[in-house]
Amino acid sequence: MKTSNSENVKLGDWIFHPLQLTDKKLYEEYMRNTVYFTDEFSWNFTWLWIYVQTSRTKVLWKLVDNMFITFVQSRKDYLYLWALPLGNGTADQVVETLYKCMQYCCHYNRNRKSVTMVNRINDKQIDFLSTSKNFYSYFKLQPLQGVERYFGIQNLITLSGKQYSNIRNHISRFKTNYPTAVIRRSVHQDYPQLLHLKKSWNTTARKKYQRITDDLRYRKLIAHAYRLDHLILVAEIDHTIVGMISAGVCPSGHCWSYFLKTDLSIGGLSETLIIHLAQALHTLYPSAEYINMGNDPVEDDTHSFKQKFRPVLSLKKYRLYLL
Repeated sequence: MKTSNSENVKLGDWIFHPLQLTDKKLYEEYMRNTVYFTDEFSWNFTWLWIYVQTSRTKVLWKLVDNMFITFVQSRKDYLYLWALPLGNGTADQVVETLYKCMQYCCHYNRNRKSVTMVNRINDKQIDFLSTSKNFYSYFKLQPLQGVERYFGIQNLITLSGKQYSNIRNHISRFKTNYPTAVIRRSVHQDYPQLLHLKKSWNTTARKKYQRITDDLRYRKLIAHAYRLDHLILVAEIDHTIVGMISAGVCPSGHCWSYFLKTDLSIGGLSETLIIHLAQALHTLYPSAEYINMGNDPVEDDTHSFKQKFRPVLSLKKYRLYLL
């Protein structure tokens, strides 16, 4: 059904390119030129490339109508879209190109509409797409669990007002209890300690989570952070790394945070790392307004923790299917 070499993969009549690290510049250029809101967590190139490295599914791309289209070929040989078409285009142009690509996927999938989809989109993207006259005649939406949270960087830098008193108190106690703690940028030599931190975090987190599935993604990120232009901050007490947080800048100019792992017995450490991250990102990217902190179920403890930081934006997630 398919033929492939180091350059391309043929599925049906179309030829696709496997997503590689060298595609980062092109991918982000198309994303930067996109008119609609693109700051969806799993659309970030770093997230997507690490997914490629740690999954048996294949992520492919192709230019269609001068737009960058990201496809996924599943283990069962179904073809679907990871994201919406990226590149400069009106709502009508994006919708028509999207429809063309999903029709192709549906044909490849032997007309199985249930497996022909766009994996993740959010409220703001739907607002844009729905201005096209054909959007709701082509597609239907399936709500997903959870909400994606965005923290205001300036709010985290100032921590002004009663609404942030809880955060200020946690950070103050951390500083009092651990006066020798250092927050710094990670270096290559930290790799063994970062692996040990993750192992320790897993031991504690297993009491809360039934499955922990991010070990390989974590290792890939810290091993390739420099090549991916991804920032990692570590918290160190008495020369031992007890916490880490990572983040990158999106083509939009705003930011997103991937991992936060800490010694869960150290009160205030997570709050301290998030505030230091906001300060570091503001220094590196002064025009960035928010940090996308990712998706969490509304009923999860993570939701309560993130709400303490007073998100400036909370977006629901959906899958998109053909009618």
